[in-house]
Amino acid sequence: SKEDVLFADTDERIELMRQALAEVPPGTPTAETLRQVAARVLSSSTGLFGPDPERATRIQLVLSRPELRARGLERMLAAQRAFAEWLRKAYPDRLDEVLAMGLSGALIGGLTGAALASFERGDPVEQLREELARVLTPLEQLLVFLDGHPPHKGAAP
Repeated sequence: SKEDVLFADTDERIELMRQALAEVPPGTPTAETLRQVAARVLSSSTGLFGPDPERATRIQLVLSRPELRARGLERMLAAQRAFAEWLRKAYPDRLDEVLAMGLSGALIGGLTGAALASFERGDPVEQLREELARVLTPLEQLLVFLDGHPPHKGAAP
């Protein structure tokens, strides 16, 4: 469908995120994992981060049509779920489903919000990458506590 074409690069980024998470060695600090995953996704040269002269037009189209915004939200939730699943597997003694989804939502939502602000400002691709990297620094702090945080009493043993 036309909608699938509009979101093909989003699906590619979600798949890149899944691949990067699967390749993270066990025991890697969480903030480092986030940096590795972000580096993989931000270095992509397709779609959002590629030389697409129609990028601004595509984004405006998605933002202006409710059915396309809904499709975008579906993909954002898919990314959130994928990252939450990884967090639960990486920290089964520290995170339950609610905390994993909350942290994942904060991260994915933070990056999405930063990207939207960058688009609305008309930033070129390189500046978009820089802005997303800049936003990652405070977002990493959401995950740093996991590496030294005691087990959560609601998490699986």
